[in-house]
Amino acid sequence: MKERRAFPRYPINFPVSIAIESKSGLQYFDTKSVDISRSNIQISCDSQLIEVLLAQDEYPHLVQLHFKMPGDKSVYSIQSQVVTHRRLAQNHYYLVIVFNHFVEGSDDDLAEDLKEYEPGGFRVSAN
Repeated sequence: MKERRAFPRYPINFPVSIAIESKSGLQYFDTKSVDISRSNIQISCDSQLIEVLLAQDEYPHLVQLHFKMPGDKSVYSIQSQVVTHRRLAQNHYYLVIVFNHFVEGSDDDLAEDLKEYEPGGFRVSAN
């Protein structure tokens, strides 16, 4: 089946740190990616992160993402906004987060890093 999205998703799992501004200050959460594209990421998280996120007074909910894809040198720090969240179980959620503001040039770095992967999430062989 041909990918219809402008930027295909890649099911690549790696750690993602999220910073959320709350009434008590900046709070950090360690999560894991479910999939990523050039324009957004889907992460797996728990109810504690969701509670802090939904307690924000402003909408859309804004977060700061920090991650490094497996085996790559680039470290990404991206201002982002939550598009949607979906509850999968009592304490398990998926968040879809769209990238708003890359550090200059890092959006091109991400595009290059993603070229190293097949749509199935497997790294393209170096041969």
